[in-house]
Amino acid sequence: MLAVILSIAGMTVWSQKTIEVNHSKLLMSKGSQSCYTVEIPQSDPKTVQQAWIKKLQENNKAKVRPVGQELVFTGAVKNEFSPDTVNIYSLIIIKDSVISLNMFLEFDSVFFSPKEDKADLASEKIESSIKNYLRTFAVAQYRLAVTDELETQQKALKTLEDELKDLEKDEENMKKEISELENDIEEKEREISALDQKIDLKQHEILTHTTGMQSIVLDTEKKAAQDKQKVLEK
Repeated sequence: MLAVILSIAGMTVWSQKTIEVNHSKLLMSKGSQSCYTVEIPQSDPKTVQQAWIKKLQENNKAKVRPVGQELVFTGAVKNEFSPDTVNIYSLIIIKDSVISLNMFLEFDSVFFSPKEDKADLASEKIESSIKNYLRTFAVAQYRLAVTDELETQQKALKTLEDELKDLEKDEENMKKEISELENDIEEKEREISALDQKIDLKQHEILTHTTGMQSIVLDTEKKAAQDKQKVLEK
């Protein structure tokens, strides 16, 4: 039990993972397009999807629609990126214990892709905003997942500690009961020893009386001696 408690306690020490946003071309419903991707460790897909939809719809009348495997958000205004309207296509993909969130942004029927010319400050600003938007969301989800798991492990640890206390209490009670039984056994052994001594004395008395009976001649005395013999034997 103690080993299990220590192992769970060790699980509460977390190694923080670095959250990064990467850019590449990936497949989506409109072919291979420019995509921003972030990986969120230890999270629940359903929780991430609900939180992502809520984040996308912030300060927007437009609603996110599930279309096939994609989450489609059209005609949105996301001032975090640009004052212009944007269509956002999202894919949430599960990879082992990591959730990959892919986001495609379409401005005026053109998917946004950072320009190779780093001197293009407008493009750089949009890309930086996109990455910050995604990373902020991913970090929040990761922190939430870690916190939930930590709370779960702490509850499990508390349960095990309570069980250990109960076991220790039971052990203490059993030791006390065993001690009391050992005292009873010692007392009974003393009683048995005393009875053995009385038995030996009584057997010796019977033997002496039996030997004495052999010298009795008178019938009346013999009768009395036989009656006493019966009493002694009883």
